[in-house]
Amino acid sequence: MGLERLTPLQDPLAFSDPSELIVGPHRAFRLSAAEVGAARVMATEIVGSSDPASAIVKFVHLNVRETYGLSRYKRGPLAVLESGRGDCLEAHVVATMLLRALGIPCRFVSEIAAAQFEPGQALAALLRKSAAGPWTNSHVWAENWDGDAWRPLDATFGGVSGFRDWIAERLRPDGGRFGWRFPLQLRSRDADGGVGEDLSERYLIEPFAEQRESAAFREWEGDIAYFRQLRRESPYLGARLTFQGARLRRMTGDLKLLLAGRRQLAPASDS
Repeated sequence: MGLERLTPLQDPLAFSDPSELIVGPHRAFRLSAAEVGAARVMATEIVGSSDPASAIVKFVHLNVRETYGLSRYKRGPLAVLESGRGDCLEAHVVATMLLRALGIPCRFVSEIAAAQFEPGQALAALLRKSAAGPWTNSHVWAENWDGDAWRPLDATFGGVSGFRDWIAERLRPDGGRFGWRFPLQLRSRDADGGVGEDLSERYLIEPFAEQRESAAFREWEGDIAYFRQLRRESPYLGARLTFQGARLRRMTGDLKLLLAGRRQLAPASDS
């Protein structure tokens, strides 16, 4: 499994067009001027006087029920909203459309995550040829640009908005929503749907930087480095990761220690 070429950092304004919502090479959604206008009116009504990112991600969480296998990504975001059902990719296409309609840059993030062991997923991993498997799953969420930095949005996991809430909801060594425990690899998507920035450092390493001298941190950092190098589009990746159970169990223990240490250090704020 080789290294995946990463594209250079892009200007946030490259992620501002609500008529071009490109998640990947074969997953693009294009809106007409009338559809963009309808999205802008809808987004304005949703937000009111609230924080736009928080209001929109919570709206999508409440109005797009998590459902898989409906359309194979042939429905546009307005059709997803009308149906009230969609998977994580579709939900975040909706959120991205609404934020961009308000002029707020928003980009997609692709993820490989550790989940609770499901032996029945072994055969499915061979059939799907994807990152999903007995120990792992794949996920799409988004980030919005607040003028200074990219901030996480996850409509699937409770309508998360902001770094502190993301950590609380997504770093769950004992299993959180859907039995998911923690991300293993995080990469943004560029404006054309290609592979963008490696986000593992920011979300999985930096929150524990004050514990760099601990054995748990060194093991965690080394294991994250292993997953950072995996090629997401590698065929049968989920099946291959079936043999990483020992590594994932070790990471679970290390993450428990790191989270306990983070609570003791009690950071004043998270950016």
